[in-house]
Amino acid sequence: MRQAADRKSKESAEQSYKALEEQLRESSMRYKELADALPQILFETDELGTITFANRNALDSLGYCEEDFADGVSIFQIMLLEDQDTARGRFRRLLDGQTIPSIEYTARKKDGDTFPIQAYLSLIIRENRPVGVRAIAIDVRRRTHMEIALSEPETRYHDIFSNASDAIVIRDLAGNIVEVNQAMSSLTGYTVDELAKMNVADILTKGSFKIALKKQQQQLAGESAGQRYELELVKKDGAKAVGESVTRLITHKGRPMGVQAIVRDVTEQKRLSQNMQSYIREITRAQEEERKRIARELHDDMAQSLAALCLEIDAIRSLPAQLPGEVLWRLTDLRAKFGTIMDLVRRFSQELRPGDLDVVGLVPTLDRLTKELDKEGKTTTRLKVVGADRRLPAETELALFRITQEALRNVRKHSEATRVLVEIVFAHNKVKLAVIDNGVGCDLPQTLGELASRGKLGLIGMSERASLLNGSFSIKSHCGQGTTITAELPSPKQSS
Repeated sequence: MRQAADRKSKESAEQSYKALEEQLRESSMRYKELADALPQILFETDELGTITFANRNALDSLGYCEEDFADGVSIFQIMLLEDQDTARGRFRRLLDGQTIPSIEYTARKKDGDTFPIQAYLSLIIRENRPVGVRAIAIDVRRRTHMEIALSEPETRYHDIFSNASDAIVIRDLAGNIVEVNQAMSSLTGYTVDELAKMNVADILTKGSFKIALKKQQQQLAGESAGQRYELELVKKDGAKAVGESVTRLITHKGRPMGVQAIVRDVTEQKRLSQNMQSYIREITRAQEEERKRIARELHDDMAQSLAALCLEIDAIRSLPAQLPGEVLWRLTDLRAKFGTIMDLVRRFSQELRPGDLDVVGLVPTLDRLTKELDKEGKTTTRLKVVGADRRLPAETELALFRITQEALRNVRKHSEATRVLVEIVFAHNKVKLAVIDNGVGCDLPQTLGELASRGKLGLIGMSERASLLNGSFSIKSHCGQGTTITAELPSPKQSS
């Protein structure tokens, strides 16, 4: 009978694993479909730079087929020889946790032709460690470059002004446009002569015009010289563009007379950034769905199979007269072990995706988390709620739960804290979470990107979750002075 029970348990486990494998295959197919829909070139590599995945646009742009990459093509092979050493250095620094800005490379197609690309790199992290690099690149062949041919100062300035790839506008302090270059005409769709008769209020949205006036006032007061800020422009056809502006005052004998603004069109970069955010959001959502499915499999199949085995053991133990004492003792021990395994399965299921988060909401779920840590006896843990508790959008509740879960996991593993406070503040149009402990703390690097080289990938994951929802994330910690983790997310009240 015991052999039959073991065989039944093994068959049930094999069925569960097969179902999970099929779900993972479906998830991979959805990921490929999403990547192939991107208008940019997308590569994924392993830690050595060998390409493990390329989307359809990458294959088409470079003239390769999937079989070529199956033979082990390095990402460095698709760029010019003189760029490869620089690229390898940036690749290693990224794996070491450094923040790497975008850079231009010359891509080399399979047939030997070349074209310029702007590359954006990010880490691929699995099980809290970097396992490769994801590269997204855009073709920048259409971008023009300014050439300076003349040496006389006045002629050179006029040539730069007229042919600069960035839009330049000179206006008086009232906003009336005095002079613009051809790039501003191309950006807005108006002719140079039309723009010379307009006010900047005519080519900016109301919000951006207020920002421009505020920056002008700050510069007149001697503040914020040379700062970059974004403006939204309205083109002649009604379409909108995003410009990154740098302004300076024009003075005559010490008296401010007007403003010169250099505006760089960053519409495509903003669109790329939004696409990346959408891409990461979809990947995160798919990951959470996968966790939910695995948690359901553990709870509904694995836990029930174990419960059935426990009932069979209990049935056998109910016949003590027919069993030797040693056998009865071994059955009792086996029953206790099965109970421990069931508790582990339930805990794993809860950690993968807490069912109570969807049913009762964030605050009761956080209350359970804090009580679980408190029951361990090493740390006095308390939940404090400020403001009127309310349900939040599902993505917001999930992000705050994951941040709290990771923060309390760090408390267990590293902090040696005796007191922990989890505080959630419900404000009018935002929600703020703080996890405060009195543990050993640590000295933090200058930027969050440097945390990867220290193995603090959980903190980076918390920051990314807040960023995906247009929120903010901060860490304050010093050796011997505890740690405070704060996340603030927008969450306007729902209209009744």
